[in-house]
Formats: sequence, C-alpha cells, structure tokens
Amino acid sequence: MTSNQLHVQERPAAGPLQGCVVTLHGRGTTGADLMPLADEIGIPGLQWIFPDAPFPFPDDFGGRMWYASPPQPQSGILESRRLLFNLLDHLTTQEGISSNRIALLGFSQGAVMSLDVGLRYPQKLAAIIALSGYLSAPERLAAEKSPASKEVPILLVHGTMDEVVPVEG
Repeated sequence: MTSNQLHVQERPAAGPLQGCVVTLHGRGTTGADLMPLADEIGIPGLQWIFPDAPFPFPDDFGGRMWYASPPQPQSGILESRRLLFNLLDHLTTQEGISSNRIALLGFSQGAVMSLDVGLRYPQKLAAIIALSGYLSAPERLAAEKSPASKEVPILLVHGTMDEVVPVEG
C-alpha cells in the first residue's frame, strides 16, 4: 500500500476488524523494523499499519526519518503531517475504518509525529501512544489543536535513562 508517497506495510487483522494501529518508527529505521510488534501484542482484531517516513536518513543504509534534526525540523514535520493525514484519510474513506478505531503509536521521532498528527487531525482517533518522544512546537498547539482531539486518550511513556531523547524533550 502507498498513501500519497508514504510506503506502507501492513499486517491485516486476524478475524473481524476491531481497530487499526498506525505504528510510526523512530529516526534511522523503517516501518518494517516494528512489524514484529504486531505478533508480540497479538490482539486478533487489530490491523497494523507500518508507514516508512518520507525522508532518507543520511549516512544510513535504508533508514528513514520523519524530519531533520534541529534547528530546522519544522518543514519536515509539516510534510510528514500532511502525508500522515492523507494516510488516515485513506484508512477512513477508502478502507472504511472509523477514525475512532484508529490509534497512533510512535517511537522516538515517531512519537513526536504521533502527538503532532493526533492532536491536529480533524477527526477523533481512538488513542495516541507516544514512547520516548516529545511535543514539537508546543507554543503553536493551542492555535492548531483539533477540537476532536479533546476526547482522545493519550499515553506518554519515557525512560529516565534515555540518552537519545531526554525526558525534558
């Protein structure tokens, strides 16, 4: 599956579809690296979607990234947001999955994108799960936040010994 330039791999639900988890990888990896997670969690009615970030990771063999490192990450975040909105729109309109049955799960840079997209997407999502990430451009959130995100449950998890993304963001 591709969704307006995002390469996407998926694991279909085993049994009747109950929901969908869009799983966003961290910097320098790909969606395929997280595919074993679907088997580990093993919930039969979940469809798992694993998009690859749109930008190649420099000096890496096949890795991808959602945005460049500071000080200039915003243009990449905006482009990745647009592509992820397109993916969510595809899932709701073309595949018929209700947005309130779609969760965003992200690791590191993927966590940043899950928060960014989930808080701005115009339809209510099932959940936002951000592991070892941070909220990008928090000063803009009040003006950009979708009213639909008010009721979305959010789980933030971060290890205090994380040397890549400090807890402080």
